[in-house]
Amino acid sequence: MPAVARDDGPASSSSAAADDRSGRLAAIGELAAGVAHDFNNIVGTISLYVDLLEATASLDEVGLSYLAAIRLQIDSGAALGWQVLDLAARSLLERVDIDLASFVGDILPALRRTLRDDVGLVLGDSGPCIARADPTRVRQILTNLVSNASDSFDGPGQITITLATGMDGVLAGPWVRLEVADTGRGIAPSVLHRVFDPYVSTKPRGQGTGLGLSQVRGLVAQHGGEIEIESTPAGTVVAILLPRVPQPIASGGLDAPQLVGSPVPHVLLVDDDPPVAEAMRRVLSSLGYHVTVAVDAERAVGLLEDGASAVSLVLSDVSMRGMGGEGLARVMADRWPDLPLILASGGQPVGGLWETSTAAPTRLTKPFSSTELAETLRGVLRARGSDHRPSRTS
Repeated sequence: MPAVARDDGPASSSSAAADDRSGRLAAIGELAAGVAHDFNNIVGTISLYVDLLEATASLDEVGLSYLAAIRLQIDSGAALGWQVLDLAARSLLERVDIDLASFVGDILPALRRTLRDDVGLVLGDSGPCIARADPTRVRQILTNLVSNASDSFDGPGQITITLATGMDGVLAGPWVRLEVADTGRGIAPSVLHRVFDPYVSTKPRGQGTGLGLSQVRGLVAQHGGEIEIESTPAGTVVAILLPRVPQPIASGGLDAPQLVGSPVPHVLLVDDDPPVAEAMRRVLSSLGYHVTVAVDAERAVGLLEDGASAVSLVLSDVSMRGMGGEGLARVMADRWPDLPLILASGGQPVGGLWETSTAAPTRLTKPFSSTELAETLRGVLRARGSDHRPSRTS
């Protein structure tokens, strides 16, 4: 019987190669997510101990300058961890309605700490600018843009952040416009049109990865926004458009008065990484919380079975051996739906719990500061109707 010619050989080979590439990319994504999780744990632990030192130690000006240098490296490390997750397409947005004017004002001191003394950073006046965005990612965007702006100065300089609503022209519509402008040396026209491409850097060799603006563009796109950049020898302006929420968000927040007679909140802390668990235990204790530590989700379930009524909230890592944080969330939603749960995540997607569960957990993104941890816990307790505000202890 004569051989039959087949024309699908090259196509089959191409398909197999594509499947092989997809498999390799998926494996790289899994590896990147695991590395980023461990890296965020390391950076987060260092950050919490720096917070404890600032709060409890009597440091002179030199000691405080050392801590500021450490915190600068913490911020750089945190940004690097998120870059790994973004490039591996493993990051997750958690969008809420936020007033960007208040939000940027709150993080401005932290951004200033990353700058040289001869570089100024100011926020222009504006009314409420409410956008639907992930606060952690907005902070990351601003950190990248402010860092890039500061690197454009050969001497003293000024960085100005402005916010506005109501757009004219092609992009007219419900947008919040966030601009970061600097008085630096500008970007050469030969580079400007490629500045959002991966590994394209305006910095000298060895002083940048070229991933910052690429990552910013990706984050803005994930929000359904737009990004523009203009540059002259007198400076650069990066403008970001984010979807605007027209109605005002509810007033109030974390500064309402403490309820008289509220008991000291009891936090069940669940983490299988001993250094991380110890750092968080110390911070929570310094904030005045009573803390019980469980080394994994299974132990946490056992402790809840013995006395869930004594626990005010559960704070758990997501990525752990055994059932992990997601499994714990499912058990709690079924057996203790009224008990608040905070899941600390290094960026890993967590099923559909955020949208589908009536007892959806609150998400806390690693690495976080002690202030972010305290505000998250306080907000969860407020939502539960227990507004106790623990006193910081030495």
